[in-house]
Amino acid sequence: MAPNPASEVEDVKVNTKKGETLPEITPPTVHETSRVPGNQMSSSIDGDVGSSYSTESKRGSYGSFPGSVASRMGLDGRGVTWDSRWVVLIAALWLQCNSGLHYSFSMYSNDLKTILNYSQQQTDGLGSAKDLGASLGIISGIVFDMYGPRRTLFIGSILNLCGYLVVWLAVTNSVPVTLSYWQMCLTIAIACNGQTWFDTAAVVSSLRNFPDDRGTVAGLVKCFVGLSAAIYTQIYIGLFAPKVDHFVLLIAILPAVVGLAVMTIIKLVPAKSYDGESCEDKAERFKLAKILVVVLGLYLLGVTGFQQQWRLEQHISFILMVVMLAILAMPALIPFRTCMPPCLPELTSPPLSPTSPGLSDRSPLLPNWRDPETKGAEKKKDLTLREAVGTLNFWLLFYVATCSTGAGLTVINNLAQIVTALGGAAPFACLSLISVANCLGRLAAGCWSEELLHKYGVPRPYFLVAASSIMCLAQVLLAYANLGTLYSCVLLVGFSYGCHLSLLPTVTSELFGLTHFGTLYNFFGLSMATGSFLLSTCLAGYFYDHNSDATLTVCMGPQCFRPTFLICSGVCCSAVFACLLLVKRTRKSYRSEYKRLKHK
Repeated sequence: MAPNPASEVEDVKVNTKKGETLPEITPPTVHETSRVPGNQMSSSIDGDVGSSYSTESKRGSYGSFPGSVASRMGLDGRGVTWDSRWVVLIAALWLQCNSGLHYSFSMYSNDLKTILNYSQQQTDGLGSAKDLGASLGIISGIVFDMYGPRRTLFIGSILNLCGYLVVWLAVTNSVPVTLSYWQMCLTIAIACNGQTWFDTAAVVSSLRNFPDDRGTVAGLVKCFVGLSAAIYTQIYIGLFAPKVDHFVLLIAILPAVVGLAVMTIIKLVPAKSYDGESCEDKAERFKLAKILVVVLGLYLLGVTGFQQQWRLEQHISFILMVVMLAILAMPALIPFRTCMPPCLPELTSPPLSPTSPGLSDRSPLLPNWRDPETKGAEKKKDLTLREAVGTLNFWLLFYVATCSTGAGLTVINNLAQIVTALGGAAPFACLSLISVANCLGRLAAGCWSEELLHKYGVPRPYFLVAASSIMCLAQVLLAYANLGTLYSCVLLVGFSYGCHLSLLPTVTSELFGLTHFGTLYNFFGLSMATGSFLLSTCLAGYFYDHNSDATLTVCMGPQCFRPTFLICSGVCCSAVFACLLLVKRTRKSYRSEYKRLKHK
């Protein structure tokens, strides 16, 4: 058992440079997340993590500092390096701009429907296939846990390129052989599955590199997934509109190029490289990142509204696209962000054994309350997928994700048909609106839940209650919406959907730990595919075809989707009660976490 530093160190004087004085330092505080046993951060097969190191070599003896005052300015006084976790985070943000392109399905779904002569239920089946591909990330999680982010990104790039190239051939009616319906479903699933590999590399790397800021980092990283469809829509409008086949070719090539480009940057950063970072500096960097995300989201929102009201010339759209790309490049300033050094460098604790309890930054923040007799336990080991599926908390979270994200995907997948049914034209505006709202929901849920947990101990599942309630309300409003009110309903759906996708990975890591997080996180993707198939393909597709003109296979009027939205609202209402039960079961564990954070 490691000695208690407080019992052995009472007053420590710090020798400083000439002319500089520092007050006496109180007993040191042990920071759990800054200690990672050497065997957990050893070099991976492809060199993602870097050379292994021991806790002993990092910590030294009592009274040693993590770095001098000068070394803690900027990036530890060494400037920006590829090993900085902030550089990795920025690369992850740009990578995530390519991880949500399955939300752009409505851009080319009508073309596929017309060229391939599909019914609406068959078209919704393609939508469910792309959701299954975008959600089936268990393999990518296993590959990441075994081999790291580099191979994960390489495989994702190849899948994205090959899959969307075949979809492009289908949209241009250039496929050399006739593909059957199930082959088209398989093709689009493969294309969208490539984005899951991007998402796995970005999310898991970021959360492991920022173990004390999981909510904020998850919100930032996931919000760019929400913006990806809007970003690519603006690139398409600025360069290729109205040629839809060019859009499909764009999302086939550019994401693959980006994925290959960041292979050498996305990595797991050893804790010793950021131990000396001040809290003030970290807060300033996160603040800058949030501001840039909000600016980008509001810009896209404004541009979308502008394009909806006026028909713009191609060169104007091109200029708007260039401005968007300039804003998108601004996060590159975050690693260079410097602030004044902290007043006092923190004193570290003595070397501890890697087997000492509570030393891993991958351990769950919260106990896992699987059975009544486990209540009161302070901390449990990280759960594997097999162990996690034996808990009620896991299935409550899975049910919430199935209902709420399934209802959101029903709207996203059928956006083009919803707009047409209500008398609208192209779905570009609604697609951009739902993408921006998706982004803002991810950012808001991640940051607000993190702040309220740290300040007041508010359990994060409470935010799932709020998000599911918003989705329930949005579905009711959609059932009776017209073309004028559709935009506000779409904003609510996108915001709620984004909240769920930001909260689910964070809650998963807190309940079940980070050691097997790659596998657990991607297993929850199956809930989205399940919800999409049940609510979008089976439910929405059936009612649409039932109410459509038999000769035109097109449905006009609010009755096309009204039964679907009313049923979805009831499903989301049941998800609210599941969230409340999850809150009840985890309240004590979040209270313990709040006490830990208060005394940290």
